[in-house]
Amino acid sequence: MTHWREMLRKKPLKVPDSFPDEVILLEIDDAVLLPKGQLPLTLELKQRSPFFKALSGDRLMGVVQVQKAFSGNPTLFKTGCLARIVAFSEGDEAAPFTILSGLVRFRIMDEFLGIDGVRRAKVTYEPYSFDHIEEGTEVVNRDAFIETIQGYCALLDLHPNWEEVLKTPDEILISALSMMCPFEAHEKQALLETATLQDRANVLTALMELACLKKQNHLGQIH
Repeated sequence: MTHWREMLRKKPLKVPDSFPDEVILLEIDDAVLLPKGQLPLTLELKQRSPFFKALSGDRLMGVVQVQKAFSGNPTLFKTGCLARIVAFSEGDEAAPFTILSGLVRFRIMDEFLGIDGVRRAKVTYEPYSFDHIEEGTEVVNRDAFIETIQGYCALLDLHPNWEEVLKTPDEILISALSMMCPFEAHEKQALLETATLQDRANVLTALMELACLKKQNHLGQIH
């Protein structure tokens, strides 16, 4: 079976000439999608209607994290990421599975329900119009940044392939860590809303160091 990362390499993402000012919203819990990132997602029941609506159209949707969950109408964060559906599969019994690729962040201007009952939003990309441009930026003091990652992984008993980690460009590495690390919803949102790659690296470093400190304090209390 072909790994989904290999599949994306063979079929690169096409960036639209222009971004829609009205998007279908896909609500997700405790996760964010970043520009140029890929989010594998097993679709929950509440996500299937908007997803299939987007799949039958231009395959674009706005991925937004839930801020507060209320029955029937959760409050969403105001910044999300426009995504393209790049892979989809469903079985007779398994829940539908998709891979979403991030294009550009947006700010929600207005939310509303369509006549089909699907949640939509009027959005602006102006604050993040640079997202789909290749940065080619490296973080300051990469060695110290890698040391922080290693300490975080060791304390949380995580075992990444360090050979691959060390070869990964900064932007891809920081995006992957921001999306994958088990941070709180507001912490993930802070990573999403950072202006530059260096800002995101700084926030990520601070969150990892804070998580390590909390873990150490907890272990100290046990002993």
